[in-house]
Amino acid sequence: PGGFETVVYSKGTWVFHMIREMLREPKTKSPDARFISFLLTLQKNYAYQALSTADLQRELEAIMTPAMAIEGRRSMEWFFADWVRGTGIPHYKLEYTTKHSEKGFVIRGKIRQTEVADSFVTPVPIYTAGGAYLGRVIASGQETAFHLVSERDPGKLVIDPQMTLLCVTDR
Repeated sequence: PGGFETVVYSKGTWVFHMIREMLREPKTKSPDARFISFLLTLQKNYAYQALSTADLQRELEAIMTPAMAIEGRRSMEWFFADWVRGTGIPHYKLEYTTKHSEKGFVIRGKIRQTEVADSFVTPVPIYTAGGAYLGRVIASGQETAFHLVSERDPGKLVIDPQMTLLCVTDR
């Protein structure tokens, strides 16, 4: 019964939050400069007129980073199909093992993705419980295997503690 408000209103806010996070450059003087520039472009190009989903996608594709091209091409179709036009909110569960090696600690695992279509694809950030970023896994389908390496013993792993992604996780 309360799904409409969550999917239509709350998800719209999350979509812009996720765009901001994808455009962030955390190691620069102004980490949100790309996102602010994106918003200013939207304001300039669409002042006093409708901004369609296709317009938003086109403007985002014009400034997207290589990391955003998870389909291997300069397209944000994956994002718009799943997050803008889709209604699902993914649920993630992480399973993994850690083994010490000459390279450090090798982490092998899988992310289980439920509550969305099998075609749903998104980059899922993986961190240690202590807050160290280990990498991102492009989750697709019901289960995605991954392999990460850490210099230090990672201990417990967590999915997206920075809340850059609209999802539900098993903690």
